[in-house]
Order: sequence, then structure tokens, then C-alpha cells
Amino acid sequence: MFRLANRDKKITNLPYFPALPESKPRTGTLPQEKYSALLAVLPPYVRPVLTIAYRTGMRLGEILGLTWSNIDWMGSVVRLEDTKNGEPREIPFTGELETVLRQQFQKRQERCDRVCFRVARCGHAVPIRDFRHAWHRACRDVDLPALLFHDLRRTFISDAEHAGAPRGEIMKCTGHLTESVYKRYAIENRERRRQALAQLDTYRAEKFGDNSGTECTKIVQPGPAVN
Repeated sequence: MFRLANRDKKITNLPYFPALPESKPRTGTLPQEKYSALLAVLPPYVRPVLTIAYRTGMRLGEILGLTWSNIDWMGSVVRLEDTKNGEPREIPFTGELETVLRQQFQKRQERCDRVCFRVARCGHAVPIRDFRHAWHRACRDVDLPALLFHDLRRTFISDAEHAGAPRGEIMKCTGHLTESVYKRYAIENRERRRQALAQLDTYRAEKFGDNSGTECTKIVQPGPAVN
């Protein structure tokens, strides 16, 4: 508002507004062994939601809004048109994700076109609106009381980074347009840094020779005591 007023010469000086410090990114993730345990204790209708999130990094709203028109069986991809950043994207599916999608397709009902649904008391499939209570209860059962559903998106990105997957391709799957936002989801991996330094040491040894026996690294033996 002030910038528009300054542009229109209604004010001469822009007031200073200090920016709030950016909050630290969350570090919660879902380990593979906990994923299997959580899958087992969740209600059956929530399990496909968990699998899709864990295997694709999709947002909860995108998953609950999936319809069968978004599934391209011939191309083996999930096509998203209405996304948060307005950019359509495609996410390939294989393995466990494809199995779950086919199982959901076999259980579908004509009155409900959602990929993820629950069966109401009347026996009809209806869209999933909310499952927070079931989620929190299941997370407590597997000793993950602080786990948020959005942490699955962070888990997907972190695992992709640790696996060395091409960052550009993963960003196309998650819908991140900038690396600055993407990196907030990628948890640092100490072992990858250790491997990187080991590669550097190997390179230097091959190019310049092994310098592990230089004067700086030699162990100095204590001499005789001086009176």
C-alpha cells in the first residue's frame, strides 16, 4: 500500500518495516521402519492416503482431491492440474504405489470418483474430509506423537536427496519452483558430507600424492626428559 502511494507521489518517504526472522524448518520425518508400523495401525481408508504421500511427496489437499481422471494408466503417471503454484505436474507411479492405486480402482463405486475415499454407514463411498483424530491416535501408537502429515512431504524430499536422485526431477514431482524453498524440506545428511570429504581426500591423494605422512601428521615421539 505504501509503495503504491509512493509511486503515485502521495507520500515522499517509505516507512521502515523490519522483517520478522524466518522460522527454522521442521526436522520431522518418517523412517521406513516406522512407515510400515504406522500403515498397520491406521484405519484402512487412511492407508492409501499415507502411501501416496510417502511415495510421491504430494500435499494432503492434492491427495484427497485426486479423481480417477488424474490417473493415466497407460503412461503410469498421476497428472495434477490444479496445484498450489498453478503449474500442472506429472508424477510417475510404480511398485507399491501402483499396487495401491489398482486396489483402490477395484474398490471404487460409481457415485464417488475419488481415488481415496471412505465407506459411510449407508455403504456408499464418500470423499474423505478429515482424519486428524485417527492420525494422531495412530502416531501415538507407534511412538511418533509429534509427526505431522506434512512431514511426509519432507520425508520424500529428504530421502530423494540422500539417495542422490536428480534434484530437478524431484522438484518437478513436488511442484517446487525454487531451490530455496525446496531446500527447507531437505534434511541434512551427515554421512553424505562424510562421503563428500572422503571423495575429496581420494582426489587429492590421486592427483598430488598421499600426504598423510607429512610433518604435520607425523606422530612426534616424546624425547628424553630434560633436567
